[in-house]
Amino acid sequence: MPRRIVISKEKVYQRRADSWAFHYANRGLVKQISSAVDAHRIISIISRYVPAPVLRVDGNLLEGRETFRGVSEAASVLNWSEAQRKIICVWYWSEVYWMEYVHAFQNLPDVEEDYYIVHDKIIDAIQLAPMSSKPKQGSAKAERIPVDKWGTTRAQKVQLT
Repeated sequence: MPRRIVISKEKVYQRRADSWAFHYANRGLVKQISSAVDAHRIISIISRYVPAPVLRVDGNLLEGRETFRGVSEAASVLNWSEAQRKIICVWYWSEVYWMEYVHAFQNLPDVEEDYYIVHDKIIDAIQLAPMSSKPKQGSAKAERIPVDKWGTTRAQKVQLT
């Protein structure tokens, strides 16, 4: 069985801080350029091609195959360069969407244990799973966290309702 990459509780919180800084900087960049572009058109294109953003427990975006494909298609339609791809997220493009991000970030679960990295084969994305959910060695249990088409876990759906 391959070794697991374990991420300590402290490292998960450090990743959250780094993620907040990254998203905040992207929002600031979009605010600077929003007067020179048609933000409504950009939101429409992003919404059409890119699945709704979902945060992992470490505050980073859950980006599966559909997300990468959608970002690529949206960048092509917008005629944006590789460097501009980092702002292809609806959360950055309006105050309402930004408040959705803030709400999602503030409602991330408390980190009570270490996590490990697992590849979710269904959505082809990297997930973080609590060590307590780690299958025992030799177990036939599937190595995935159940998610829907857009990458939302059942726990995240419960938080949204």
